[in-house]
Amino acid sequence: AEKGGRGGVELELHQRGKEAVNSQARSPGRVSVLLSRRVTCVQANNEGVTVMCEWRKWSSGPFGEGGVNEKESNLEEEMHHADLAVCTLPVGVLKSGDVIFRPPLSESQAAAINRTGSGAHNKVILRFAPKDIFWPQAVRNFNCLDPCIQFLNLDAYGKKGVLVAHIWPPYAFKFGGESDEKVKDKVLSVLQTMFRNLTGAKIPDPVDFIVTRWDTDPFSLGSYSFASRRSRRLDPVQMSQPHPSWNPRVYFAGEATSILGSQCVYGAVESGRRAVREIVSAECDNTKIDRIVEAFRREPDFGKETECDVLARALTK
Repeated sequence: AEKGGRGGVELELHQRGKEAVNSQARSPGRVSVLLSRRVTCVQANNEGVTVMCEWRKWSSGPFGEGGVNEKESNLEEEMHHADLAVCTLPVGVLKSGDVIFRPPLSESQAAAINRTGSGAHNKVILRFAPKDIFWPQAVRNFNCLDPCIQFLNLDAYGKKGVLVAHIWPPYAFKFGGESDEKVKDKVLSVLQTMFRNLTGAKIPDPVDFIVTRWDTDPFSLGSYSFASRRSRRLDPVQMSQPHPSWNPRVYFAGEATSILGSQCVYGAVESGRRAVREIVSAECDNTKIDRIVEAFRREPDFGKETECDVLARALTK
């Protein structure tokens, strides 16, 4: 993996992920996670939900530069059926229209999505050799005169020789069309200006670096949601409405659907819990809800079971 560069590492992680998924799929009561799928359509009807996706099936053969199989791949389609679905697509993906909903989302829900902004917050991660550390190791954060760049010193948190440059708009949007190498050089130039009096010489080159591009990644198309000038206060509520309204099959979660926790992991987690409560309330009568509450009260730690196991047993009694 190291020889193949970052592509090789990604491939190795992907292979390990597939092994983990296959292991989970063989274990009864466990949830399978499918990797490397691109959802193209979510279709809801009285029978349930059908999720259509596509994935590339690589032919066997030697790996080329970066750990990528040089032989041609086949684009295959597959469908997955369920009674209900929870959609956590980022707001940037929802705005793009890359995923089709059938029937279409309501006018109010689509309008709320279109009014909501999708922001860009990227990072440049620099790893220096421990002997080349040139900054105060105990200082956790430091700023510069460029308002688009802030630095986090991960060396102070145990990540030896690692600095993270937080990149904010407008530079964070596509980095002005610059390559990863040029973005890295700009960050190093800022560091050179900041620490030239301490180093007295040119700062060393990093051993490795990573540039994130969440705003152009097709699976995110942004880093977080934000209220645009056209946004309305209750747009997150409109975005979270179950779909279709006359027979809900698709429920929505994600930080963009949270009023109090937007842009935060907290909002994403709480919105997921809210979606589960909506499903339970819609699909269960009061007797089943009481059984679920009692099951969770009796087994707060679940032992070897997952929350899904406890929930499934309570619903089938």
